[in-house]
Amino acid sequence: MVRPVLYGRKRRSFSHLETPRNYIVCVKFPLDMIMKLNWLIEKGYFTSRSEAIREAIRNLLKEYNVPDINIEEMMNLSERQTIEINLHEE
Repeated sequence: MVRPVLYGRKRRSFSHLETPRNYIVCVKFPLDMIMKLNWLIEKGYFTSRSEAIREAIRNLLKEYNVPDINIEEMMNLSERQTIEINLHEE
């Protein structure tokens, strides 16, 4: 089973989260990427940075054939049964 690793914490339960809902994820981008993202929005390709980033991530997940995750099952896990997703290699 896959377990989420969230910055600074090795394990975290998802039982407190609601579904469906969008959650905030803070990321840092170089200025040139932000300017290019703004250009896409100004040209009408996307209505917001969030929309553009969500679409980019959807495409990335599809490209790498990432399997669907059963959100309902994750939400019902107890504190001792967490899910771990390795977001980066150490």
